[in-house]
Amino acid sequence: MFVKRTLWLLAALCLAGCSRQATDTTQPEKVFSREEFDALVVGKSEEEVIRAVGTPHKTSDGPDYRFFSYFKRTRDGVTDKVDADATIIFQDGKAERVSY
Repeated sequence: MFVKRTLWLLAALCLAGCSRQATDTTQPEKVFSREEFDALVVGKSEEEVIRAVGTPHKTSDGPDYRFFSYFKRTRDGVTDKVDADATIIFQDGKAERVSY
């Protein structure tokens, strides 16, 4: 009985070793310079912004503004450090400015 169980266990382990692991095929999100990010979004509609830099990580609405926040997607050109977030401020349907 012990030999039979051991053989089944070895066979199961061999088959498990032959199985393929699913690999993560998602690409890391691009990190833009602040200047590049500004050029891609300022003056654009929400749809144009999403096409240019992707879906925001967070959105929120104020009485006169709408906000799209992107986390770790921009880099400060002076310090060369990645910004914690970049928030695009929309007014009247267009991206007015970016807050870093």
